[in-house]
Order: sequence, then structure tokens, then C-alpha cells
Amino acid sequence: MDAGRELGLETLKMPKAIREEDCIQCGKCAFGCPADAKWSGKDFIDEAVNDGATFISEAEVTEVIVEDSKVKGVKYVKNGVEESVFSDTVILSAGAIGSTLLLRSAGIDAGRQIFFDPFVTVGGYIKDINFNTEVQMAGLVIGNNFVLSPHFSSFTIGNIDDEKVENKDILSIMVKTADEAKGYVDDDGDVVKINTIEDIRYLAEGVATAGFILEKAGVDPRTIGSTLYRGAHPGGTAPIGEIVDSNQETEIKGLFVSDASVLPISPGKPPILTILALSKRLSDYLKNK
Repeated sequence: MDAGRELGLETLKMPKAIREEDCIQCGKCAFGCPADAKWSGKDFIDEAVNDGATFISEAEVTEVIVEDSKVKGVKYVKNGVEESVFSDTVILSAGAIGSTLLLRSAGIDAGRQIFFDPFVTVGGYIKDINFNTEVQMAGLVIGNNFVLSPHFSSFTIGNIDDEKVENKDILSIMVKTADEAKGYVDDDGDVVKINTIEDIRYLAEGVATAGFILEKAGVDPRTIGSTLYRGAHPGGTAPIGEIVDSNQETEIKGLFVSDASVLPISPGKPPILTILALSKRLSDYLKNK
């Protein structure tokens, strides 16, 4: 963060849903916090169960049940047996791909566009920096067309041409951009993604800036390498104003969607707070109907 500020970049601490007093600085934030210091959606599930909700785990929802343009429930498979749950209100939160396939099971033509926040992780060598044990994405650099955040990836080392380098010797930065929603989800759930010239240009700008920051922070520029191009946070497959209305309801009465599917454009940043806000708004709407 200091290196970013010295280069005149807009740099700030990333808001993190972490109970800092419980954090053990192990670097495993994205793999299931071993100290239970990180907030997750499980907290809401625990609260719901305590209030009387029934939680069905290890089950795959396969179909939305619809009659006369009204939702009636869902079918699911658990332990090889198909079961049904009946309700006049169903909220899909299966992600941009899963929700798309369930919407199609109900006759709604979702998933004909998709964004997925292109990103790479750029890193290089500083002996014994031990960055791989720190809280990930704890800072943020905001550019016009990209965001950067400190991020360790085990894939980085394979792209640094030095056999002496170990994971504990790598300092690295994630480069993430907002992409155009070009592409689609096919009927098997596979994603076809089209990268525009603008998508690639924005990513290249971010990679160059990350390189300057790493060098300023003390990384040997001869060792800087990048992971392969990847994507995260898929969304936009059931956008507000097209597949769902402003209350996140589909054309089928009682069938709602509440995940990144409903975002009409890529935020180019972690979308979890936006998804949480939309979900809490939907909860209030349903309680007050």
C-alpha cells in the first residue's frame, strides 16, 4: 500500500468481514477460515436454523416447479432420491450459472449474457517476505479501468523463472477489471466467454501498474511473472430490468433471484456487499408484502 501511495495511486484498506481478534494470519482466507474468524453466509444459515428454518444439506436442486405461471416449489436430489419442497415463494441463489439452469427449467431464457471479472495475479521475488501467510486482499488500489489488491496465488511460482524461489519469497498483486457481458451459459452449464479488445486493454493497464508497484516495494523486476488469465464472480445472467424486476422477481409469480445473476453490469470489484444488500432488501420486501 505504501508503494502504491508513493506512485500517486488511490490506495486504501480493503473492508474485510473478519473478526480481527480471532484472526491467526495464516493466509487461508479463501479456503475456509480454520479459526472461524471470517464472516460467511453460514452465519445467516445458523441464525435461520435457530429461528426454526429447516436446512437441507448435500442436496442438488434440479428443477423449479411451476403451475399457471406461479411457482409451487422445487425438486431436489439427495442420496440418489428425488424429493420435492412446496412453497409459493422460491428464491434462487445458486450463482450466475446454477441459477441460470434452474431458471431455464422454469421456462425462463436466462444466461444469454455473462460477465466474470477477468483477473490475473502478478508477483515476484523478495526473499522470506512471507506474504503467503498474510490476510489476502487487505488493501485496494483503484484505477480508472481496474482494481489492484495484494493477493497470493500458488500458481504464481510456476511463472517465475528461478528455481530458488519458494512461496514464502513471493509478493504478488491481483489485477481485476470490469468486463463487457459478452458470452453465454450453454444448456450443460458450460460458459462461453468472449473477451473484447477493451477487456484486454484494461487488464494490460492493470498488469503494468501492478509491475510498477511491485518494483517500488522491492521486488526484483527480472523475476516478475503472472498467472494465467482467469475469471471470478460470474454474474449478469438474469439482470435486473430484463429477467427480474426491481424487486428481483421473475415473470413467474413468487420466483425470485438473489445472487450476482441479477447485476446488470460487471462491478469489476468483489460484489459480496452488493449481493448482501440486495438480499437483505429482498428479505424486507418479502416480509412486508
